Amino acid sequence: MVLIILQKNIYDITDYISKHHGEGIYNVYLRFLNRKDATVGFNRYHNTNEPEEILQTAIEKGDSSGIVYVCPSFFKRRIPKHFHYFKDDPYGIQYIQQQENATFFLRKSNSDPLHSISVTYKDSTGNIGQLKITKIHKWYTEWEDDDGEPVEIYKDNLMDVIHEIFSEYTSV
Repeated sequence: MVLIILQKNIYDITDYISKHHGEGIYNVYLRFLNRKDATVGFNRYHNTNEPEEILQTAIEKGDSSGIVYVCPSFFKRRIPKHFHYFKDDPYGIQYIQQQENATFFLRKSNSDPLHSISVTYKDSTGNIGQLKITKIHKWYTEWEDDDGEPVEIYKDNLMDVIHEIFSEYTSV
């Protein structure tokens, strides 16, 4: 799978690479941009409206010419390795079932994709859970502490929320 950031959005371009007219020109290959922000190059090499229209269609319809809109990018320059997108398993349940206990990964939020990101995790006993982290003015979520008491967490940085909750987990 090849995920890229274009204009603050994440796209799955795996099925598009073979159709890309500019593939290899100036030694630029889309697969080498995997998990990176490709906006600067996109703007530099595309001088017509067609590429913008393809992206807009992907946002509106989910898929356009093999480009799949995933969600807004909440990441600065790179998509972390522990962010996953599964077209046929939107919550990542099948994937997390195959992982060790005490693991997690980030994924798009299915309930509020414009303002949130979700975490699918498997705790130390093998139970699978979901957590939504929302960007209001800061990143916010509710979590239960070790005593089962609800805790509200507010952080400026998304990864600070992740590290506070999942510091003893392994990202996959």
